[in-house]
Amino acid sequence: MISCTHTNQTEKSWWRLILPAMYRITSVSITNRNVGAWRINNAMILIGNCPMNNSNNNPICAVISSIPSGGTRTFNCGGMIGRFVNVYQSSNILTICELEVYGELVTPSPSFGAVVMGRNVVVVEKKLSWSDAVLYCRDFYWDLLSIRSAEEQVEVGEVLSTASFPLTKHIWLGLRRWLLLLFVFLFYTLKSQ
Repeated sequence: MISCTHTNQTEKSWWRLILPAMYRITSVSITNRNVGAWRINNAMILIGNCPMNNSNNNPICAVISSIPSGGTRTFNCGGMIGRFVNVYQSSNILTICELEVYGELVTPSPSFGAVVMGRNVVVVEKKLSWSDAVLYCRDFYWDLLSIRSAEEQVEVGEVLSTASFPLTKHIWLGLRRWLLLLFVFLFYTLKSQ
């Protein structure tokens, strides 16, 4: 016996699976109910890392044209990466009887860890822009490191000198954000080693 779940009678219905980490998703299988099978028609499978709007802003893996009554269909997602798997229906009640997600855990780039002034620090072997570095660190670790004193700067320099891989000319450290209320001006600083 298969049990099914459904949303309330509302437009913009969704169902979400939150994975415990980042996964490279190869496919998603969905089993439809045997009554009212049309409810799944034109629903979208969304995969990504954005939690905003209940994760309904993430990229589309597939649009479900239809699934036969009581049938199961598998949708290829081509290795999309994300923590959130959503099924989004813009115009009907959404009913799902079974959903299976297939993929593999995404491992972060090579790195090494150290302790700086009592804080765990991870140095990652990956060339990234500042915004990409922020997203990468938040996905796999916590956040970019902020240097709070000259002593921390020296200690971080010592940690970086022990890296087993070549470092780029610039390291994303010591970022500060200033916001002037009258001019709405953002300013970022970068300290390099």
